[in-house]
Amino acid sequence: MADNLQWILSRLEPSDRIVAFASVTHVATTLIQFPDRPYQLESFGSYAKALYGSDFVNILNIVNGGEIAMCASDPSRNRSMQLSAPPADSIVDLFAAIDVPQYFLDLRLAPTEISEWLMQPKEHWNGFGSWGFPKSAAFDIAYYTSPVSPDCASI
Repeated sequence: MADNLQWILSRLEPSDRIVAFASVTHVATTLIQFPDRPYQLESFGSYAKALYGSDFVNILNIVNGGEIAMCASDPSRNRSMQLSAPPADSIVDLFAAIDVPQYFLDLRLAPTEISEWLMQPKEHWNGFGSWGFPKSAAFDIAYYTSPVSPDCASI
């Protein structure tokens, strides 16, 4: 993935920017620990951050409930999946406590006590499973949304 990003950027002007969308485990800039597996994962984000420094800005996506879909060019093949409620020890409840359905939070500007708390490897819940990593070390910005809903109409 890092090679692909480098290849794309090598064909752009120096002032050009791109947005690349990938799962949390791909764009995190720290090791990811899966609770049910004996290994850690070093992600694309680690390589990209090492290559591009502060020019690589990644966003943690925190979703609190709803439904996602696999959209196909043939609408009869569309499939949707309901997201499960997060476990009590995930950070989703903390972000939900603000009681705002969508917002961005710049983790780079978080007060010291919040940044220190977010440096602890908290469980991240994606509606299907969880894994632990220090949020403020792994991401620059957090995006919270509740709930999500699929839209296959634009395909």
